[in-house]
Amino acid sequence: MINIQQILNEYASISLEEMSGIKLMNRTDTKFVTSQQVLKRILFDAKHDYRVQAVNGEQNIAYHTVYLDTADRTMYMDHQNGRTIREKIRVRTYVSSGLTFLEIKNKNNKGRTDKKRIRIESIET
Repeated sequence: MINIQQILNEYASISLEEMSGIKLMNRTDTKFVTSQQVLKRILFDAKHDYRVQAVNGEQNIAYHTVYLDTADRTMYMDHQNGRTIREKIRVRTYVSSGLTFLEIKNKNNKGRTDKKRIRIESIET
């Protein structure tokens, strides 16, 4: 039986350098829940229209994320309660490259996400 990684291996790749030219910092996100079988079909059908990001030949990029919040978890609770206007602050480190970013994401009441990020040395910074 074919797995998801086998399907993704058939995709053309896109590098980090190429991705930097794609404007993902201000976007609209839509999320779906589906079965693995349906996902496999979608990925198989989309392979000629999309590319998969690869870093040093690796597609499944490992990262470590620390989310920051207020003492009473306001940002988490806003998300859980479906508040349309909300903010997320996190520090994300990409394991294989060692790159670390402080990211602030703001979501407006129209479903648009505006993300700002700066490179930092480490979470301790």
